[in-house]
Amino acid sequence: MISIFTTKDNLESICLDSGKQPWLEMIFKLKEVFVDNDNIFADDADIDNDPLYILDEMQVDINTSQMDFIKDIPNNPAIVLNQPSGIFLLDIPATKAFQIQKDYGVICQSVSELDYTPLTQPHFPTELLTDENKTWADMIAQFKDLPSNSVLIIDAHLFAEDKFDEANSCYDLQRRAGIENVSNILDYILPDSFKDTYHVGVLITDTDIAKVLHTSRSNLTNARIASAINKLKKTLNRNYPVHVEVVFFDPRDDGHKLIHNRRILSNYYIVTSEYKLAALKNGKSVCAQTIDTFPLFEDLDKTPNTDKKEKRVRNEIRLFSEFFDRQPQSHTALLYQNGQKTDDFKQLKHRFFS
Repeated sequence: MISIFTTKDNLESICLDSGKQPWLEMIFKLKEVFVDNDNIFADDADIDNDPLYILDEMQVDINTSQMDFIKDIPNNPAIVLNQPSGIFLLDIPATKAFQIQKDYGVICQSVSELDYTPLTQPHFPTELLTDENKTWADMIAQFKDLPSNSVLIIDAHLFAEDKFDEANSCYDLQRRAGIENVSNILDYILPDSFKDTYHVGVLITDTDIAKVLHTSRSNLTNARIASAINKLKKTLNRNYPVHVEVVFFDPRDDGHKLIHNRRILSNYYIVTSEYKLAALKNGKSVCAQTIDTFPLFEDLDKTPNTDKKEKRVRNEIRLFSEFFDRQPQSHTALLYQNGQKTDDFKQLKHRFFS
């Protein structure tokens, strides 16, 4: 999922230029880099001093399988969405690279103007106190400029305290912290403009089963929750399509543990919450907790030998993918797409899993 795509010449430059060392450290973390040239090792190269030979000996896979893909990007930039968390360091003008980044929500830079700092900046902790004035914009403002094309909101109990107003057949105006926080999170994360379909995923507990098990007193249903999330598209008022998928996890299944930790995953950063993502009500925090936002390679330029969030994100996407792949047989989750129940998990469209 998280991969670097670049040119052979730029890879050599990254290996030799000390000013580009953080890029090299990222490659070491990922243990792989995709290049646009299958003639990696020159016949007359000095094996002991050639930077790509040295990289290969350090067990970094210099992968040429995406060579045509890399070469096609300048003329068909929309294909970058095939790699939603790709980091594209290309031999194109800086203005064109910036436009690809803006249009498709991926990190795209010209080899003439490389800047690793958006990926290595320090994390941004927010200490919430009960009844403190706060917004989601306050909590993730430092990462607003990182491009985004997809997001996952993960919290088993995100809608646990929300209610449905049966008398008026609508969402309760007072008990709606879950849906309000989802709305506020999306309104801040979704870009102002985008040239494709933005993908939203919400992963939560199966409310219908929880009520049967008497572990939930909510009068909401899976269908009502999925419908309410889908209706947010109107209030978000973006000028591009938004595809919404909600997955309800059976609390009796071992896979439910995948949604126990409350977090938000975007392409290039992760937001973690100590207690709940339904953190705000009417502009005030509902409890004391820490909400932290981390880039994928925090402080890599200062502490390259420590684990970074990219390791966790790659592992979590792998585990979710394996869980979804099991669904045709295990039936331990339900999928709703744009408010409608879908029986076939093979139709799951979220970019992180396709």
